[in-house]
Amino acid sequence: MRENQTPPNAFSLDSPKFSPALLRHLADMGEDARVQASINALRSSQRKLEVSIAEQRRIILERHDKAKQQSYAAEIMGKDMDEISRKMEDNFARDLDELDKYIYTQLMDLLKRQQYELEMIKAPFFRSTTDPTELAFQKKILEILSDAVE
Repeated sequence: MRENQTPPNAFSLDSPKFSPALLRHLADMGEDARVQASINALRSSQRKLEVSIAEQRRIILERHDKAKQQSYAAEIMGKDMDEISRKMEDNFARDLDELDKYIYTQLMDLLKRQQYELEMIKAPFFRSTTDPTELAFQKKILEILSDAVE
């Protein structure tokens, strides 16, 4: 059997449990230097994306906090707070909606890149998919493979 080749008839999406053959295969993959490098690169790119998203969220929350502080000043000066509050809440909702869309797009792109990379190293069951059952199975496979790499 070639390096990282999947054993024939060893795995099935129909079974909720992992076969001993699958577990052995994943353990063997975890010892492969190329697989280790790929898993570590995937972890690193995901970590960078998570940090970037957290930073963008922090900036938005700071901007919202600053707007609230300015609205308190406007209230002290006797301005109509109903209109100011409505506009501020509309802006907050728009900003959060835009952030949600951005996060969704970034995470879907990351998912595709990770699936592709894992497919290239011959990780079992990895291919581009958004099927929830397959994604759950891929997640379990990746958890085991990640543990084998550590």
